[in-house]
Amino acid sequence: MESNNNITLYGSTSPNVQKCQLLLKELNIPFNFKQVDLWKGEQKTEEYKKMFPNAKVPGLVDTNLDIQLFESSNILLYLVDKYDGQGKYLPKQDKDYKARLEVLNWLFWESSTLGPMSSHHNYYNVFGIEKVQEASIRFNINQN
Repeated sequence: MESNNNITLYGSTSPNVQKCQLLLKELNIPFNFKQVDLWKGEQKTEEYKKMFPNAKVPGLVDTNLDIQLFESSNILLYLVDKYDGQGKYLPKQDKDYKARLEVLNWLFWESSTLGPMSSHHNYYNVFGIEKVQEASIRFNINQN
């Protein structure tokens, strides 16, 4: 394994960033963390968008391979493929393909269903200024 001192995770306190931080720590990968101030729009600067064209967090730079990755699921897959030699977090394709697919089922379900639905729920329940009845029904929000 290469030296991992050249990994930088760009992010905020969002759940998508936190799951990347957790995996980096679980895999004992040293990394730098660069706080991105979303309220100031730092993710929308030209410099940031050159690295991460989706203009969102998290983003990961690994200078060991000269790569920039965005989207948390992609970052998680990269980290386990590159740094989890034993297949502890994602079974290796040639060892247990069926178990690997089961993990991927849940990873993609989380990123396409649970994550976005939770985000919408929190927006309308916590941050939304105006209560929208249709959104309350859609995201099962208690109107009390």
